Amino acid sequence: MSAATVIALLIPFTAGAAQAESHRLIAQEFSLVGAGDLQSVIWADKLPQLQASRNALQRAAPSAHLKSIAQVWTATFSGNGRSYVVSAINDGCESSSAAENALICPVRIAEVVGGKVQVVADTTLPISSVRGNAGYDASSNANSQYMTIASFDPVSRAISFTDVSAGQKTALSVRVNLR
Repeated sequence: MSAATVIALLIPFTAGAAQAESHRLIAQEFSLVGAGDLQSVIWADKLPQLQASRNALQRAAPSAHLKSIAQVWTATFSGNGRSYVVSAINDGCESSSAAENALICPVRIAEVVGGKVQVVADTTLPISSVRGNAGYDASSNANSQYMTIASFDPVSRAISFTDVSAGQKTALSVRVNLR
């Protein structure tokens, strides 16, 4: 078999392996007590503040019986022995009356290689979501009219974002270039 034939056979495989991926940022909760959860590792420096805020809220509303949790929107991209996790935390977010289903929240991108987690980017991002049964929780994910989509391009090694509001998609200017 000639070298040209081998290269021609391999091109579709390498092209397919380098295609961009897109995922919706999914709302989920994570525990503020205990260790080991990926989200608690990503936000480790904020855990004491998050726990203190949750305790203060519980003292203000003792009959509420609040769980010791935080809420995030997250998506994961995996390949070549590494994963990139996008994590936007529902803490310190800014809102606007002009866009009732949008919050501007702190976002971290973490790289996970061999079980080791390293935060590689720290920014803010507009998050579109609808409040669920208990805040921005798993029930928020049922709404597809308001969401944020992350896209990872393995060729440029960049993560970009798209806003979906009232069903209309708009590319956001936030782009994270990974090393």
